[in-house]
Amino acid sequence: MKNFICRNQLCLLISFLLSWTFSAQQTNTKDLDIINVKTGSLESIFKQIETQTSFSFAYNNQEIDENQLIEVTESKQKLTTFFSFLKTHYQISSNKIGNVIYVTKLKSMKKAISDKITGIVKGTDGEPLFGATILNRQSNRGVTADLDGTFSMDGIEKNTMLEISFMGYKSDELRVTQGNFYTIVLKEESNQLNEVVITALGIKREEKALGYSVQKVEGNTLETVKGVDVATSLTGKVSGLLVQNSTEFSEAPEITLRGETPLLVIDGIPYGNMSLRDISSDDIDEISVLKGSTAAALYGYRGENGAIMVTTKKGSNHNGVSVAFNTGAMFSNGFLAIPEMQSTFGRLVNTSTNTYNAKGQGSWGVEMAGQDVIQWDPISKSYKEMPYLPIGKNNFENFLEQGYITNNSLSIANKGALGSLRSSVTWVQNKGQYPNSMFDKFTYSLGGEMELDKFKLSTNMSYNNQKSPNIGFSGYTG
Repeated sequence: MKNFICRNQLCLLISFLLSWTFSAQQTNTKDLDIINVKTGSLESIFKQIETQTSFSFAYNNQEIDENQLIEVTESKQKLTTFFSFLKTHYQISSNKIGNVIYVTKLKSMKKAISDKITGIVKGTDGEPLFGATILNRQSNRGVTADLDGTFSMDGIEKNTMLEISFMGYKSDELRVTQGNFYTIVLKEESNQLNEVVITALGIKREEKALGYSVQKVEGNTLETVKGVDVATSLTGKVSGLLVQNSTEFSEAPEITLRGETPLLVIDGIPYGNMSLRDISSDDIDEISVLKGSTAAALYGYRGENGAIMVTTKKGSNHNGVSVAFNTGAMFSNGFLAIPEMQSTFGRLVNTSTNTYNAKGQGSWGVEMAGQDVIQWDPISKSYKEMPYLPIGKNNFENFLEQGYITNNSLSIANKGALGSLRSSVTWVQNKGQYPNSMFDKFTYSLGGEMELDKFKLSTNMSYNNQKSPNIGFSGYTG
């Protein structure tokens, strides 16, 4: 009886396992059967497959682009055929584990030609180009050539584009194909613009050909924010040039070049009785600062401390007549804080005569509460009894006025076949914070150039007028 029961139980177990296996085979057969998908994003296609099968998808959304458009050529196809299609056309690989399909991106099959490639960079004359730059465009990493022009780079893949560049030479490109050593020849840049500066007597020379230090400041950089003095605009623009701007009204800044006072040269002519204040910033074409004692050879002993060379405008850059008007204004903020003063107690008062101290001694006297005290009356110019009140407690604040600097310039220029001519007038007004502090500067200039074959004539004339009702002081004295 027991044997019979055991046999029946064994038969039931075998029947159950066969039934489960048959059911699993049916499921797998369904999963590998034909699916119906339409063109769309990769995410939408995965959802279509999940609704038609028992599979689900797993992937890294930072590696797999869910919004990538998949153009399906056949809507009805086997699941295995579809994933072969993704692998071939979209480099998307799949791996089925149970009911989960893991999707990954195929890795690039490119291999490096070798661990290192080497080469040499030369000019057309065969000389090595020390410091030439070799840039890998794919990795955006580069190296520079050594003293003998050689270089080496690691991990370069086949068909990698290299960009080779060097100052004064045309850049070149190289595609890495076969081989580990490359010879690169760069051609000189024929239309390279050399930096030109003005030396003595208006002679133009290349900056690299000079045997002394020189630095140039373009005139248009001085026209952005203009003050009373051109020297103020040079602050921080030239190395070694110290501009000490004064806080006093209408005080000219002090200029030192490497600790010494430089010589001022305007259009090739040295001046000892002029300063940069006498020149309008709108009339300046460029400023060249010559440094070192070597520059003294150009202007003798007066230039031993260096020179500030100013080249003025003498025409227009374009043919024909041109008119330019330039105006600007700056306003001063005034004092950041005004000391607070007490206005409760006044001067000492003589109790016997009821007269306050005329010399202003004792600022902590009796309280100013409106009582009658004999004091000075500025209207009648005599002492008389008046209410003792803090009438002038805001005198200093009321004394200050809004300060400003306005700069206005008008110029007319004409350029023709034989030369050019330019005329300009400039008005600068500086209003201080104290009453009666006003400074006006008027500048008129006329300059031109004439060229005829090998003959060149250049001339310039300038008139400057400065006036102020209260100038020549240090601080306000009343």
